Amino acid sequence: MKKRILSLALVLMLCLGMSVPALAADSATVGQVNTISLGFNGLAVVDANGTLWVSDPDYQDLGLENRGTSPVFTKIMENVRTVSCEASEYAVVKTDGSLWTFGHGYYDKNYNYIKRFTSKKIMDGVVSVSASNDTYDTYAAIKEDGSLWMWGAKSGLCNEYYDGDSLQTVPIKIMENVRSVNCGGHVTTIVKTDGSLWVWGFNASGQMANGSAGWDTYKTPCKVMDNVVSVGNNLSVSAAVKADGSLWMWGENDCGNVGNGYSGTDYSTQGIPYQLTPCKVLDSVAAVTCGSLSVAAVKTDGSVWFWGRSSYLNGIGNDKDPYDFAMQTTPVQLKGITAKISSSASTSKPTPTPTPSVTAEKVGGFSDVVKTDYFADSVLWAVDKGITAGTSKTTFSPNSTCTTAQILTFLWRSQGSPEPTSKTNTFTDIKESDYFYKAALWAKENNIVSRDSTVFNGNTPCTRSSAVLYIWRATGFPAVEKSSSFTDVAATTIYAPAVDWAVEQGVTSGTSKTTFSPDTTCTRAQIVTFLYRAFSK
Repeated sequence: MKKRILSLALVLMLCLGMSVPALAADSATVGQVNTISLGFNGLAVVDANGTLWVSDPDYQDLGLENRGTSPVFTKIMENVRTVSCEASEYAVVKTDGSLWTFGHGYYDKNYNYIKRFTSKKIMDGVVSVSASNDTYDTYAAIKEDGSLWMWGAKSGLCNEYYDGDSLQTVPIKIMENVRSVNCGGHVTTIVKTDGSLWVWGFNASGQMANGSAGWDTYKTPCKVMDNVVSVGNNLSVSAAVKADGSLWMWGENDCGNVGNGYSGTDYSTQGIPYQLTPCKVLDSVAAVTCGSLSVAAVKTDGSVWFWGRSSYLNGIGNDKDPYDFAMQTTPVQLKGITAKISSSASTSKPTPTPTPSVTAEKVGGFSDVVKTDYFADSVLWAVDKGITAGTSKTTFSPNSTCTTAQILTFLWRSQGSPEPTSKTNTFTDIKESDYFYKAALWAKENNIVSRDSTVFNGNTPCTRSSAVLYIWRATGFPAVEKSSSFTDVAATTIYAPAVDWAVEQGVTSGTSKTTFSPDTTCTRAQIVTFLYRAFSK
């Protein structure tokens, strides 16, 4: 049997209603868990305060003393948004969007593990990360603009980047318009912003869901289905949750991990070894995660369901001995554990969410905006007020970068699209036929942009500092009672009072308790959310 890795990541859309106790006197209680990720050797959790805790039986992998196999949780870092575990490496996205890794790295060219005891910054502007398991050490990250970046073993990449087991040592851009990604070792699955599910990699167990199985390698993405909101996979089994809450699975079924009532441990005499096309397993599903030989799903009522080899969840829910390798071939509800499903994202946190909540009721007719997105109300308001109509009849493109021309046009429309007092164009880089022409003239005569400027730079990506500066000026340069204390906003900057005002008025709360990230570019979803918070009252 292949080497398997148990990987559990119920992230961004659920909060497990459980406490994880620390068993050592020098460790604090972890408390309420927002993210769980379980690799081959270690368990990582992110608590409600954004603190990352790791319990690793081989503490030397973390550069700590070896404490044996006791599940002692050690505090690693703070201001963490989410974590994903590779076999013995941890990939972390912090609240400021920076991506860090530590622990065992991927194999070097001589197939020796690279150990890294201190965390290493990989890139900025990240909203989610996925680390593959087993020996196929591939990593994937989605940036704020919806672009997918990957590195590690090229066997997990696609298209022209596929090159056997050779390494890609730095992240490279793979594609655009990606909502979520899951690296499973043999395969990589992505959900695009239009809800379509795509897969590439090895098809040994029917991972391509195309009705075949064999050691064929698919170097380019293959479309599996539409209307998908979340996905999970491992080396050889995949799962997809559709917009209607139905759960579909396919791939290797050796331990009943497809959940269709069959197993195939003994291929010659028993069951179905592979499920070659997606089959429906459950309804009313909110989230799913695929472990090594088992699968867990959370329903919309908070109940947690499990199937596959029982030992890989220590027999929870079926009263089996932890070392009893009995198979659960159909979903069974686990005892003593529930999950809290988030209803809607807090309007106080503008940080984009890479994967929408699975209560996937479409908003405004847009396929890429669902009811539980933090920006859903903002999009409805913006469309209703004529601020923007989306990028097409069916798409809003919430993760697309917003330009200077776009935010000033949106801002102008939010004020009723007033006619500029002056018809004289003093900008050298715009013309009357530009859609933002009147907005540019209006912004200049109202001191929203500098009256001395002769260039508009409409295609320049709008940053967080520019966004709040424009909105603040449009409201009349209001004074603030209290200054914020962001370490990356100097009091002498032109946008400092705008940042203070935006925080005071709840337009944005910053990217962490101590940072505002003024130079981070804004998405369309963020801009309409800022405007909604500023002008919908």
